[in-house]
Amino acid sequence: MPLHLDLTGADLSSANLRGANLTKTHLADASLRNADLPEVDAVSADFRDADLADADLRGAELWAADLAGAVLAGVVYDRDTGWPLGFDPMAHGARMDE
Repeated sequence: MPLHLDLTGADLSSANLRGANLTKTHLADASLRNADLPEVDAVSADFRDADLADADLRGAELWAADLAGAVLAGVVYDRDTGWPLGFDPMAHGARMDE
């Protein structure tokens, strides 16, 4: 069961969170720049205004996550990355890794 962590404003730059359970975690205004986040479970997480620039989101589960205002420039994702319904990561600067 997720802990519903509050990491609002945390500096997690370059952190290795591969496969972490971040479901419903509050990460608004957090810095996740260059973070290693493959296969992270972040369903319904709050990433409002978070800096995810250059993060690795390959295989991440972001269903129903709030990405309003999040910086996604240079983010790498793949076909297994699950985005919120209707969200276009390329329009926000992310790039797909074939």
